[in-house]
Amino acid sequence: MAAFLLSALALVSASPIDDRDALRKELSAWKASDAGVYAAANGLLRKHLDGASEDAELAVFAANKAAAVALQEAHPLAEFSVDTPFALLTSDEFASHVGTPSPARNASAPSASSEGISVATNTVDWRTSGCVAPVKTQGGCGSCYAFSAVAATESAYCLAHHRRRTLFSEQQTTSCGPGNGCQGGFEFDSLKWIATNGLCTSEAYPYTNGQSAAAHPCQSTCQKLPMPFLDVPLVRGEDALEKALNTQPVAVAVAAGNSAWQLYKRGILTGGCDGDISHAVLAVGYGAAESPYFMIKNSWGNRWGEYGFMRLQRGVGGHGLCRIAEDISYPVLRKPQFYLVTSHGHVITEFYSDLYASSSTKSGAMNEEWSYDFTTRQIIVHSNYECLDAYNDGGTYRVHTYKCDA
Repeated sequence: MAAFLLSALALVSASPIDDRDALRKELSAWKASDAGVYAAANGLLRKHLDGASEDAELAVFAANKAAAVALQEAHPLAEFSVDTPFALLTSDEFASHVGTPSPARNASAPSASSEGISVATNTVDWRTSGCVAPVKTQGGCGSCYAFSAVAATESAYCLAHHRRRTLFSEQQTTSCGPGNGCQGGFEFDSLKWIATNGLCTSEAYPYTNGQSAAAHPCQSTCQKLPMPFLDVPLVRGEDALEKALNTQPVAVAVAAGNSAWQLYKRGILTGGCDGDISHAVLAVGYGAAESPYFMIKNSWGNRWGEYGFMRLQRGVGGHGLCRIAEDISYPVLRKPQFYLVTSHGHVITEFYSDLYASSSTKSGAMNEEWSYDFTTRQIIVHSNYECLDAYNDGGTYRVHTYKCDA
């Protein structure tokens, strides 16, 4: 890109007046656009110390326009454009903005194989569930791991609380958690920390690091909410990602410090993202259009991509496109066990799928335990692991237990 930029700078300097004026007008229009305003608000405009700042800006803009054209030719299922907040960053500056890989990210994850391919033909889109929070903005802090972990936490917590959404604190995760503040971290470690320690809401501990590259000191005055998490597994492979997404949104790591992510506008990305893992996002579903895809939610605001979302080709096997299937982590919800008790203190028990409410049950154990499946919203009895059900018996509905719906 450096050589490309020098060539672009020379070309801009030598361009006819009309061409230069047209490029200047296009750049001015970009600065006034939503993407340009977002870039200015989040420190993404280049700052020059020399007298050729306009030439340098025009050169970067022209180079990115040319890169978008090249990407479009190479990956026609996606659209690339300078209508993105990163239009005035060189590829090196963008890679630096995204961040550097974290060492030893996945030592405990199982190996992926070429057989671990996502083959599902159905569609899963957690955005329609009410349990995917709005797209957020991490700004100039390398806190993507915190945003990814918190996003997975928000979705799981929502599913565990009757799809009532609660927004949690990325700032607390950044400033107090196990990562390296604004210098990156591992979303799996942050999820484990959240599961153990709980987390404050974003209202109680708002995000303040958007304009700073150094994490603010940890504050401990807010009230943490406990998490209903049983475990946080770390898995690998497209098939594992597909399986996890059938249950909930999940945190994933990706190789994003490249021009394909920098200039992505919409559509299904099919390549151009080789390299090291450098970013973390939330996977929110999968489906198929011109190609099978995984859907992710980013933390670069809603002026990037498909209103903050991106589709990545699936079915490629191994670690997946952009290494999306290399580091997959998510909270496993704890299913609370409880007793069903009548207003007269009689315990509901099950015997051969029939239910009884008596202080002296016909059979079975008193204080029989039940649990609630947050994903399917079904109540399960532990004696035979059937679900509470009702059936029509001649116009009258009777309650019993029956095989749980898939």
